[in-house]
Amino acid sequence: SCQRWNEWTSHNKCLPAYVTDPNKKVLWARDNNCNIIARCILRILPYELKSKGENITLPLLLLERPYALGWSETINIGLLSWLVEKAEKISKENYTPVMIAFKDHDLEIVMAKALPKSKFKLTKLNLTLPHSFNDFEYSDTMGGDLSSGATVSDIQVYSFLVGSKIQEEE
Repeated sequence: SCQRWNEWTSHNKCLPAYVTDPNKKVLWARDNNCNIIARCILRILPYELKSKGENITLPLLLLERPYALGWSETINIGLLSWLVEKAEKISKENYTPVMIAFKDHDLEIVMAKALPKSKFKLTKLNLTLPHSFNDFEYSDTMGGDLSSGATVSDIQVYSFLVGSKIQEEE
């Protein structure tokens, strides 16, 4: 991994953010022998959405690019199914819609099969990261090393809303 702790790499200064920040979770897939065969980072971020002329802050579940030894459509389907279930649970518990976003093309292919095209779209997001307990964090989706609390503009992702009939303005 480019963020391994046991030797210097260009990105390992970002690794403590994954361990210390409560808004980042590591997701993994295991094979039948319980060996980890894939992992990815899930970020939980605030997202400003414009709907009917009003700004609404929603939770955003941003799925970073998966890394895998043997990635497959089955793992992608499982990952996205889990993510949609998680978003539905958050939505019900908090009485708010939840946005899911990802940049990975393989996930987009699976999503196209799983959801009607009308439910997800290619979007550009502008995000301000919550302050990290670390000075830096890493994001494939947002362009690499980022300073804590950075604002990132025009991130092109696939996105969709879960748990709401809110219509996002173009």
